[in-house]
Order: sequence, then structure tokens, then C-alpha cells
Amino acid sequence: MHRASNLSMQRLLGSWPLLENHQGIIGLLYFIGIPCHVRVLDLTDSAGWLGCTYGPRVLDAVLECARPHLLRLSMWDGSWFGTSHFLETFSRQNCVGALEFLRFELDLFRKDPASRQ
Repeated sequence: MHRASNLSMQRLLGSWPLLENHQGIIGLLYFIGIPCHVRVLDLTDSAGWLGCTYGPRVLDAVLECARPHLLRLSMWDGSWFGTSHFLETFSRQNCVGALEFLRFELDLFRKDPASRQ
């Protein structure tokens, strides 16, 4: 709901045509709904979005809007890493067509970011 109203408001009032970089939590960027190209995208999945049923759709939506040249994705729960949806996301031209550099950081042994030492 928040994403749809944010996107609608930006269409009505205008939005940035381009962001040089964004660093943050994937869910926050999804809900803000900034519909512009972001050259350098540094996303963290500290809340476990990608492990949820709807999580991969969140990543798809973010990547389709941002069309990053450089993407760094940090995840604490690696269970989504080997799924078919993961492979589909990173084979879709509309999600990764502009990528020149891709970096994954996975912590496969800790599911709770608070337990990191």
C-alpha cells in the first residue's frame, strides 16, 4: 500500500531523474518507491526480506526501477541464494541489464543479524 501511494505521489509531483548511489535496507527502498535509475546500489537484507515469500518480488521491483550499474547485496539468510527465483531475477534483462559489477555478501551461518560478532 505504501509503495503504491508513494509511486503515485511521485508521478504526480515529480521525482529524481537519477541517483548516483543509494545504500540501505532493501525493504525501505521498496516502500519509498523511487522510480529512477540508481547507478550504485548497496542493499542490505538485514530484516530478512529475501527469505520471505514475497521477498524476491521486492528485489525484482527494486532492481527494475533502479537498473544499477554496480550492485552490492548483503544477506544474512542464504536460503534464498540457490532458489529458482534467485536465478530468474539475475537472468532478467529488466532487472540486471545495466549491471557491470555484482557483489554478493552472504553470511550462511547466522540468520539473526543481531548475533553477528
